[in-house]
Amino acid sequence: MTYLTHSALAALLLTFSASGFSQQAAVSEKVTVIEDVTVSTVPAVDTMVLEYSNKWRIKFDNRTDSAGELVFLFALKNKQPICISVSVAKDLSENDIAKMVENALKKHAPRGIKVERDDGEDVLVKYKERFSLTLLTNTVNDLDVELDKE
Repeated sequence: MTYLTHSALAALLLTFSASGFSQQAAVSEKVTVIEDVTVSTVPAVDTMVLEYSNKWRIKFDNRTDSAGELVFLFALKNKQPICISVSVAKDLSENDIAKMVENALKKHAPRGIKVERDDGEDVLVKYKERFSLTLLTNTVNDLDVELDKE
C-alpha cells in the first residue's frame, strides 16, 4: 500500500478539488455529492505526519470576498480517511460560514464525531478517541481559518 506525506496528499487533493473530486479522479474511490458538500475517500495517508487530538476548534475570521471551497480531512485510526469539501458563497460572515461547516460536518463526519458551534464563529469537533482534522484547501479570499487542538 502506498502512503502519502501530508504535503503530497494536500497537493494531490488540491489538484482534484477544482474538479469537485469527480468520480473520474484517480484519488477518489467513492464520491457522494449532497447539496453543496462533497465527501470523498482518499488513498492511505501516512498517519505519522498528522496531528491528533480528541477535540479540535475551527476558528473563522472575516467576511468572504469571493466564493470558494474549504476541504477538511478527517483521519480516524484504523479507518479510511475522508475529505469533506464545503462550497462557500461570496459575502458571507464568519458566523454564516461556521454554521455551514457545522451542518456539513454533522451530516458527513465519521460516525460518533460530535460537532457544535461556540461563540458564533467557532466550530468544536469532538470524539471519544484521538483523531486528525486538517484543513487541506481554503480557496475563499479573505477568509481566515485556524484549527487548534484543545
